[in-house]
Formats: sequence, structure tokens, C-alpha cells
Amino acid sequence: MISELKINEHRNYPVPKGGISSTTLRFPIGRLRADIQRVLELSIDTWLREEQQALNELRAETDDVASFIDAFESGDTARRGRKPYSDGELLGIAWMYLDVQRLHGARRIAEEMADLLGLTVSTVNKRIRRATQAGFLGPAQQGRGGRMPGPLLDQGNADAADHSVDSNVVDAGAC
Repeated sequence: MISELKINEHRNYPVPKGGISSTTLRFPIGRLRADIQRVLELSIDTWLREEQQALNELRAETDDVASFIDAFESGDTARRGRKPYSDGELLGIAWMYLDVQRLHGARRIAEEMADLLGLTVSTVNKRIRRATQAGFLGPAQQGRGGRMPGPLLDQGNADAADHSVDSNVVDAGAC
């Protein structure tokens, strides 16, 4: 497309009468203008279609993210791994831990609990860790054995009325 036309000032040829026009330059300006408009209209239509498609894709992604967030907040998402322990199971582990600690001292608590429950030490340690994360047991202190009751046990639970080691052994399969 011609946007500017300069004529050399030191020309040896005359400028045509009536100036320079499409006729003198033999450019079909009308056809050029029509072609340019047609290309621009097609381009604008294509751009609008692409923009609409991008907006639809963005809306779909936003809807997917919103539904995932809603499901996550409501707890409806399918979780991997094993079923989480209930508060009752973790409370039983915490009371058993504290009873074994009181009866046998601060050493080898997990081993004693594993013997009582008929589970591996690794499994018992995982349950102790979960009871600690849930707040039924206090955190471990480096270099010291044993734990203190957690904030949820300090509040005094109604389930804590009878928490001896013998009553927890009966529930060993549930833990």
C-alpha cells in the first residue's frame, strides 16, 4: 500500500497536467481499496472468532477450577490412600500412649503399644504421629522420651472417662 509519494525536485521530466492521479499512475485505486477492505473484514471476523473461542475456553477452565474449589472445600473430593483415622480412633491411641508412658516409662512406648495392639511398630508410630497432628498428643521434645497430652485432651473429652490400657486393647482392630 502506498502511504506517501515524493517526487524528486531535480527532475528532468514534467509533471503531468492536473497533477498525479490514479489514472496517470495507472493504479486501480478503487480495486485496491476494495481488496484492502475485504482483507480487513476477513481478518476482523477471524480475530473475533478466535477471541470468542479463547473466551469460551477460559470460561470452561474457570468453571472447572471453581467446581474443584467447591468440591475441595466441601470435602467431596476423592482422596488417595487409606481412609483417615476418626477422632475416636486417634483419641484411643492418645490415651493408650499416655497410659503406657505412665505405666512403663518414657522408653519404648511405641514397641509396648505394638505388642498390646498386635501391630507393627511402624504402624503404631504413624498413628501416634496422626494423633499428634490432630492435637490429641503434644509434640515430642528432642532428646526426651514421651509426650504430654495435646490441647484436645486438655479440654477434657467425654470419651475419656474410661481410658485404661485394657479397654484400648479391645479396640485394637478398630485403630
